[in-house]
Amino acid sequence: MKYWLILMVSFFLGFPQLIMAQNVIDLGSTEYPPYSGEGLARGGLIVQIVTEAYERVDYKVNIHFYPWTRAARMAQEGELDGLAQIWMREARKVWLLYSDPMPSSNEVVFYKRVDNNVVFDGQDYLTLKPYSIGTGRSYANPPGFELAREQLRIEVVTEDIQNLRKLASGWIDLVIIDKLVAQHLLQATMPEIIDSFDWISPPLSIEKNYVGISNKAPQAKKKIQDFNRGLALLKKAGRIKAILAEHGFSN
Repeated sequence: MKYWLILMVSFFLGFPQLIMAQNVIDLGSTEYPPYSGEGLARGGLIVQIVTEAYERVDYKVNIHFYPWTRAARMAQEGELDGLAQIWMREARKVWLLYSDPMPSSNEVVFYKRVDNNVVFDGQDYLTLKPYSIGTGRSYANPPGFELAREQLRIEVVTEDIQNLRKLASGWIDLVIIDKLVAQHLLQATMPEIIDSFDWISPPLSIEKNYVGISNKAPQAKKKIQDFNRGLALLKKAGRIKAILAEHGFSN
């Protein structure tokens, strides 16, 4: 009798830990300041929203920072539950589920040096044939750019800061980049020449941010539904506006 009593007590004492273990989620992210970054407060704007949304529905969130290509591969292969920030592309729906959109979007532009008089109307990418263009490896570039890229001079790097340094040195003419990411990186690494750069209007695209959960993640659909529920709770509590304000954004 004592033996069974010990087993029952051990089971019930361990039951909360079992439930808690089921509510752990591992998400990949990349250095994309001010939206995400290992050295940013609370991991950056998007990471904080994702973390707090999941915490509202009793998840423990682990964020793992990797270069984008590696993070995407790990999610695709099921080594991570998903990605904390990803843009919508039809091809990606083959291997992940998308959440509801988050409140902050990315404004993707061409960055250039001020002394470069290149003009772009936002539509005809073939007019850019004379210029060398920097982009990131495996980035979800604007669809029009992807259609024309075989006829353009493209240079691919792993991180945005590499492209900005190449732009500063004159190795390339244009960089496809989020406007705020460029401003943040230039201010942090090249503040003395930040006025030497500018972006071209109109923006190439406005990209909404989503959480993406790998189809290979355990209970993938539930993890997406739980995030959506947590995000709705954050909005209802007015917490989203507060988080945006903490990171210098407005809703």
